[in-house]
Parts: sequence; C-alpha cells; structure tokens
Amino acid sequence: MTGTKKVHADLRICAELVVAGLIMNEDREVLLVEWNSYWSVPTEHVQPEDETPEDALRRGMKEELGLDNLEIVKPLGSIIRNRGSPNPKSIEIFFCKALEKEIKFYREPRGDKRIWIRLSQAQEMFDLDVLAKEAIERLKSQSLKRENGGSTNERGGDFTIDCRSSNV
Repeated sequence: MTGTKKVHADLRICAELVVAGLIMNEDREVLLVEWNSYWSVPTEHVQPEDETPEDALRRGMKEELGLDNLEIVKPLGSIIRNRGSPNPKSIEIFFCKALEKEIKFYREPRGDKRIWIRLSQAQEMFDLDVLAKEAIERLKSQSLKRENGGSTNERGGDFTIDCRSSNV
C-alpha cells in the first residue's frame, strides 16, 4: 500500500510520509516499541486520502496501541530515512502526551514489545534506534531553548522537561 508522498525539493527526494510519536505519560515515561531487535518510537504511515500527519498519528496510536487520549503537544521536525533506497521515508516527529498508561491492543500484536521507560533510561539503551535518539535529542534541545529564553516552534505546547535533572 502506498501512502502520502512528501517532496523535499532541497534534497530532490520524493519520500513516503510517515509520522512518529515521542509519547510521554503522566509518570514522565516515554513509550518505546521493539522492532527488528531495536527500540524506537511508534510510527504510522499517512494515508493518501487527505489525512493530516496529526490525524494519522492519532489514528495509528489508537489502532495499534489503544491510546485513545493522545495530546499532540508540538512537532519536533522531520528526518529522511532510507535516503539512498528506492523507498525513502520522510518521518514527521511529534512530541505527545498520553493521558493513559495502559496499552490495549485493538489489533493482534506483531510480536514486537512495548514498554514505558524513563527518558534518561531510554537514552542509555544500546539498542535504541536512530529515530528514537533523534526524537529525544530534539525534545531536549527545544526544552533547553525554552528554559534559556530561546524561541520554540509556534505550534509548541506548555509542557516542558527539566533536562538537567536525572529524573527525566
């Protein structure tokens, strides 16, 4: 199935549009999923039927994880994955808050595991994939900018993280 395409004119790449959610719960833990022996943030393909990236993220997290109460706080930018392949992906990353911790499987799990883990512990995982590392670094970078009086994305929310603390 082919999803929505995004053209990156500056890179001369036409890539399939995918969304990723760095999801944090009320206990300040992030959700990671295991895929191909690596831990990452959950992702979803954007459907070509005029679906927005935010709608695709909400749909995917509800269908795959049963997260009904997902608040999209702010975008964290995008990355290109598989740039040299015939099927590159443009991944739009969002920081989200889950208002529930229980993961309910509406679909049969594909064998991948899901965990809630402290942000500081996630950063120490040797099998954390590039997408998850990038999402965490972008969140930390934006949070530090806000703490130091710098600018943040105009779509950003009021949720901040004290990155200097080991409690994150």
